[in-house]
Order: sequence, then structure tokens, then C-alpha cells
Amino acid sequence: MIRLKRFRIPLNTPKLFVKHESTSISNEIPFKLTKEQENKILDVLNTSNSTQLSRLKLSHSQIKSLQTWKYNRGNFNDLVNTLKDGVEVSNTEKLCQKILAENVINQSGRNNFNKKQLVWPPWSSSNDFESVLGIHLDSAGMSWTKMNKFNNTINDWDFYSFINLPTKILPLDNFNLASTILKMLPIADIYVFELNTSKSGKSSPTQLQIFELNSMLYALINSRNGDSDGDIPLNRIYHIRNNLSSRLFKTFVGGEKVSTIGIVSKLIENDTKLACENILVDNLLIEQYETVPKDSKELLGRSLLLTITFMELIVKKNPESYKAIQPGQK
Repeated sequence: MIRLKRFRIPLNTPKLFVKHESTSISNEIPFKLTKEQENKILDVLNTSNSTQLSRLKLSHSQIKSLQTWKYNRGNFNDLVNTLKDGVEVSNTEKLCQKILAENVINQSGRNNFNKKQLVWPPWSSSNDFESVLGIHLDSAGMSWTKMNKFNNTINDWDFYSFINLPTKILPLDNFNLASTILKMLPIADIYVFELNTSKSGKSSPTQLQIFELNSMLYALINSRNGDSDGDIPLNRIYHIRNNLSSRLFKTFVGGEKVSTIGIVSKLIENDTKLACENILVDNLLIEQYETVPKDSKELLGRSLLLTITFMELIVKKNPESYKAIQPGQK
């Protein structure tokens, strides 16, 4: 006689058993779920990205195993085989209860950016990283700032101007531009962009080229940060809400962005009145900033503010920074 291991079920879990055709141990779920709960678990495992899966306390190797399984065989459609072959976790009951308790995806299964959310994909406090690279992109050019998480040191601060680019750029030219920029970007653990959306629903040719360049950079960055064994790389790219850094540092007045030069000077000088922690900028980077034209200063300023905003609001959850972005704050 085969004895099945008994699991303790939380009191709030409906005690309905999911029956399968076979009664062998390999074809049963050794704990009780409703059919609706089973379908929700499959839906979450099939539609969640790597960041959302990490919220379920799955390890890096388990997430890679799940994504590789789906890539090779398609979506999971049977919970027994999913738990047995796809996820490979020792405590499958704990994983399922975690999925049922967490709002990993919304009811439609779509990864929508809701109005109150500051970052997309959702940020998990369990993310293990050391460096953040904030990337600002607009019609004037592109800038980036790399910051160390532990001591707020700015390790890299540079830009690439689009002033000499032709007005119209073909897709292949845009790809070559993205490849060129990628070689200039320092490698980091986390990459941050600002989420730009068109309120009117219409975009100019320049905006469309920027969106296209953005998309190419996303793919190239994630591929560069993938593992060499051919597995699907984990997502390392995040977006913060549009104008969030402008709200934090008060560079958004009357619906228009104003110069960042004054704020950058205060950041370099570690002005204690700013709603953020002090940063440490290398003297060589400061000298570079002070010698470039005003337009280039603005590019550099945008990426610096973007990076600090991500660190203060998303990673550190600084109460002073949260207070500064509330309506009516000056």
C-alpha cells in the first residue's frame, strides 16, 4: 500500500480535490485545489515574466528552467506535469498557495501599467543587484548614468548626441545606431528607462524613430546580459513613470520641463534640502559635465535625475522622496 504524504492546508483554502484519470502518485496533486485555482496557477506560470516569477520566491535557476521548458514545448496546460517537470520545486504546495495569495498578474492576464504604479515591471525587494544604469533618450540624443547601490557613487556619466544624424533614419540605420550605442553603454545589473507614452495617440516620425530605437536597445541589452548557455535571459530592464524624476526634483513647471542644470549643481554639492540621499561623483566626471555645451548638460542631467529617482523611490523607498512627489508639494 502506497502512503501519500499529508500536507497541512491553510484554513482559507477551499478543500476540493482536483481529480485526475489515473490514481497513481505521479498523476495527482497531493493537496487540494479547486479547478478555478488550478487554472489560475497555470495562467500565472504561463503569462508572468521573470520579474513577476521572482516574487513567488523562485530561484534564478527555477525561473530559467520554467522559461526554457515553455520555450521548447509551449505553454503549460496540465498542473501535474507543470509542477513535476516544469518548475521542479520541492514544496509545490507552498508555491501554489503563494500564487493564489499574490496578485502577480491582473485578471485579464495582461501586464498593464496601472495609474498608481511607479515602475514596470513591478519591482521586487528580493532583487539582488549592485549597479543601476539610468538611460535617457530623446530627439537631442541619449545619456546614461551608472550608480552603485551601496555607496551612491556615480561610476559612469556620459552621452551620445544625435545632432549629426539625418532627419530620416531607415530601420537598418536605427539598428546600427542601437548597436553602436550598446558598445558605449557600461554593463550594469539593472537598466532603467522612462516610460514615454503619447497622450494624443499620434506620434511624429522622430518619436516613432525613438520608440524603434528604444525597442532595439531593450532586445540588445537583455541579450547582452543573458547567459552563455543559450537559456532565455532574465529581464533586467525597468521603466519608471513618465516625468517622475521631474516631479521629484521640481523640473516640471506648467506642464513643461525646465532646465536641470541648477538641480545637478545642488546634487554635486550635496545640498541637504533635496529630497534624496547624497551622491558621490568623481571629479573627472564633474569636469566633463562642466565643459560640455548646455544642450549636452541637459542630456546628462536627465539621466542623472532618472537614476537617482529610481534608487530613491523604487529601491530605497525614501519617505522624503515619496513626500516630494505628492500633489501640492513645492
